[in-house]
Amino acid sequence: MGFFDKLTGGGGGTAKYPKETPFANEYEHVKDLMPGAMSTIAQVRHRQSKRLFCIKKVRPASDQARKKLERELEVSFQMQHENIGRTIAWQKNGAETWILMEWIEGPSLRAFMRDWYMTKGAKPPLVSGRDFMTVFVQAARALQYVHGKGWIHLDVKPENFLASGLRCIAEVATARSKDTQVFKREVLQQAQAINVKLIDFGVAVRLDEPKTGLGGSPLYVAPEVVNAATQAQVGPAADLWSLGATMYEFACGRPPFLPAWFDQKTQHWQSLWGEYDRQDASVKRAYDQDLLKKRVGTPVDMARVPYSDAIKALLKRCVEIPPARRFTSAAQLVSELEKFV
Repeated sequence: MGFFDKLTGGGGGTAKYPKETPFANEYEHVKDLMPGAMSTIAQVRHRQSKRLFCIKKVRPASDQARKKLERELEVSFQMQHENIGRTIAWQKNGAETWILMEWIEGPSLRAFMRDWYMTKGAKPPLVSGRDFMTVFVQAARALQYVHGKGWIHLDVKPENFLASGLRCIAEVATARSKDTQVFKREVLQQAQAINVKLIDFGVAVRLDEPKTGLGGSPLYVAPEVVNAATQAQVGPAADLWSLGATMYEFACGRPPFLPAWFDQKTQHWQSLWGEYDRQDASVKRAYDQDLLKKRVGTPVDMARVPYSDAIKALLKRCVEIPPARRFTSAAQLVSELEKFV
């Protein structure tokens, strides 16, 4: 049975997701958002309702890419939660697979940080403590749902959280001369406007399947994932570590660990990746080994986090090196975070 037979339920198999639903003619192209070598994301408008959506156009060029696409479709159609981007339909279009998804107004956490830390030269913190915890709790609720469905995301990082309603502290009027009640009401309204959604399930694994050859984004992957000896025990706690690493960067402007090469640079670390990529392969391998060694043996420096000790304590527990020292589940983390919002 071929790859797309599995998707459509053809060849006598059992479909894991909805059958192919041609939808392209119902939408008009608005603009390309994220062109790439293997996929493109475009904003489109439904011709009849005029509502905005987005289409991810995937061009799998290898068996590995096809498996990633298959996994993404398998998982994403199962995820129906207010803090997870919704997948609506899919279809083939020549050599491409088009995936229709809801339009999420607002940037990724990566784009938000890049705009303020790099382009505008802002200093930590970018958002208030209340807004930070609002983002944190919604992200944790998404993972609670994913784990409850029997999956581990394994690619939790700033690129994979889209957030609407975020405002940098620099944009928010916080003059203390305001009436206190008015000020409190404005802060509360700002937090209530934030909506965070988790996306991209291409490397997700089932809780009950063998854990071998796992990957993930090098800057955010949990210590037990990069250690071949502990991969078999990888569970939901790996996503909690990656969430902690993501929120750590959102708080202080850099991931928990970077290769030593970055420590001698004065530019924001994101602006250095081009220079890093141009290094000799052997040099890059040495940097990567340094990065991985830190991850499995060095506690995260919480002194960089510009929030209260209570927030630091929650964040620190997410990025403990031994999984047993983290929260027992995303549900427990959500319960603790909800006390702040």
